[in-house]
Amino acid sequence: MTATTIGFGDVSPKSTAGRAVAIFWILISTFVTANVLSNISAVFIEDRALRLEEKMLSARMTRQDLREWDANADGAVDELEYLVGMLVRTGRVDADLITDIRAQFRRRDRDKSSRITVADLLNSSASPARTLTRASTSSPAHLGSTTSPARTKGRC
Repeated sequence: MTATTIGFGDVSPKSTAGRAVAIFWILISTFVTANVLSNISAVFIEDRALRLEEKMLSARMTRQDLREWDANADGAVDELEYLVGMLVRTGRVDADLITDIRAQFRRRDRDKSSRITVADLLNSSASPARTLTRASTSSPAHLGSTTSPARTKGRC
């Protein structure tokens, strides 16, 4: 009997107790073997993912990147726009999640100062909390903007 199969029938359990043990042995050994193979493949997959990430991080920034990441359309990418663009590019963050978080920030920024202050927090306690919702866009172009919602309307 092998770990994963009965084999070619050369050796097989004859008694009821032997068959019961064989059932559990085959199931457990199959799961253990699958787990070991899964762990081995995970090492290779993780290594490949790290190499791809290093390649993306060392890649030159292109004009296309500049156009896509320039959220406020000022012809330049600031630090926040670059950070968001790279997080999305490397797959660390989903573009939709960034959009949702920015929308949540704008809701909490009651005085529209692009900052959340104690006054904003006190004002927000009077209204019910909203949950994040999935946005429909996955492009990072609108994600790093530090401008007010009015300037980015139609882009987020």
